[in-house]
Amino acid sequence: MTKLGIVCGLAFEAAIIKRAVKQTLPANAPLIACSGPGPSRARTAASILADQGSEALLSFGISGGLDPGLATGTVIIATGLANGSKQNCDEQWSTRLYKSLKPDFDARYAPLAGAKSVLSTTTEKLALFRSSGAAAIDMESSGIAEAAAEKGLPFVALRVICDTADVTIPPIAISAMGNNGRIRILATAFQSSANPSQIPDLVRLARRTAEARQVLESLASFGLIGMFRAFG
Repeated sequence: MTKLGIVCGLAFEAAIIKRAVKQTLPANAPLIACSGPGPSRARTAASILADQGSEALLSFGISGGLDPGLATGTVIIATGLANGSKQNCDEQWSTRLYKSLKPDFDARYAPLAGAKSVLSTTTEKLALFRSSGAAAIDMESSGIAEAAAEKGLPFVALRVICDTADVTIPPIAISAMGNNGRIRILATAFQSSANPSQIPDLVRLARRTAEARQVLESLASFGLIGMFRAFG
């Protein structure tokens, strides 16, 4: 069976997949890396996994919605990256993955957009949706795709929409993300007390994140075998 390398941008995403691996795939377990946010960190992490023996690379985690018709919890299996260098995903692997997940999840086979920073406003999201046609956006998949192309490995992105196209991300939430992929809880609490006007948006985002996290956990628990079978 192919040795899979999985790259996540955030620590909680990596923790979800690691727990599922222990329960579902104790043999031939995938290599897992938490890169921290951003394409350059993700590219480095993916390259390291490739050097460690990964034969295929998967981007796994949450994403921001660009298509106004898609809800929190929608699963995106990427056809490729719609902006920038327009990298494609491995067509056979991604289509098989889509078919394996579609019966149990609200899954869409659609392009992703890559970003170097968080798109925080609804205006920015709508503009990128209109220009790229991408269903969702994240900050790691483009970097992982670049590493996969450099190493000659197949690549697929599996993402769950967290903040939808109509959700504003407050500055507090953006600054809360550490470079190691962990949320700086104390700093967030301090900034919230100093910026109470951002609290309603922060609460809404927390609720969406909890919903997306539940879907990620289901994907990891029930879809992990499918990720491997889809490739093999």
